[in-house]
Amino acid sequence: MSRHLLFTFALLFTSVLSWPLKVDANDSFPSKTVRVIVPYPAGGTVDNVVRLYTERLSKMWGTQVIVENKPGADGNIGVSEVLKGAPDGYTLLVHGPAIIANPAIYSNLSWHPTRNFRGLSVLAWVPQIAVAAADLPVKSMRELENMARKEPGKLFYGVPGAGSGNNLSTQLFLQSVGVEMTAVQYKGQPEAVMDLLANRVNFMFVSPSIVLQHISAGKLRALAIAGPGRLTQLPDIPTLAESGYPSAVRPFWFSMLGLAGTPEPVLQKINADLVKVAASSEVQAALKNGGYQPPTAMSVAQMDALIRSDSDAWGAVIRKAGIKAE
Repeated sequence: MSRHLLFTFALLFTSVLSWPLKVDANDSFPSKTVRVIVPYPAGGTVDNVVRLYTERLSKMWGTQVIVENKPGADGNIGVSEVLKGAPDGYTLLVHGPAIIANPAIYSNLSWHPTRNFRGLSVLAWVPQIAVAAADLPVKSMRELENMARKEPGKLFYGVPGAGSGNNLSTQLFLQSVGVEMTAVQYKGQPEAVMDLLANRVNFMFVSPSIVLQHISAGKLRALAIAGPGRLTQLPDIPTLAESGYPSAVRPFWFSMLGLAGTPEPVLQKINADLVKVAASSEVQAALKNGGYQPPTAMSVAQMDALIRSDSDAWGAVIRKAGIKAE
């Protein structure tokens, strides 16, 4: 009996000694440089957004938070780089819509966002503008739908990359209303917009930063905003939901992710600090000026649920459209 009691007390003593370590995992983080991998080129849209956060996290944490750009293969190279790291919070990933789309587009990926990553925070909501060529005789999404319905396949829309946010937004709209248009493939948004300006394509969903100047000059016509709200720069342009297409809206995001298996206290700390940064007036202003919409505060559990939900929803859109890697 005495030996059994001694063994029990030893186990309890060991457990008690381990309690502070669990608290320290949060309190001591970060104690060294944090790497944030961005799978897109330096100076691009995702890169500019993430640096709003990393500069402020460095000051908040009193340690370096460095951004490493690892572009290529639709963002898959950057994901592979993060997967080499340890699940300790010191190697993080910032990604856009491709992290949701790629598992459905590429048949041979060894990772999946819901299996290999945990959500930390949305950094920005990324709206798309539904834009028509200036010569197309439509002024609303309803008029565009009616034209497409009368002449199936005769309207042309730009697709700057398989599985891009532009492509997915268009497919979601077409599938929601049940009309047909003909896709024209491009290497990127700038090339597609040039053809839209020249009336070689009639319509596309596109990032605000690329077309706002053309809309202001009357060279393109904005029809609706595919996002959670109206844009500051285009206050008179309704959202898709306001235009009568609530099922055609699923907002895109840039988000920061950690590796699955990262201690929960570390995930909670990063989440809380990202939420603080996002709430600052200067970050909110910078996002709005860039054509983005500031994120609402979400917990780690809510982020995980968002990733699962979007993976399922966009996967269904991609499979129905038959989108494959180019």
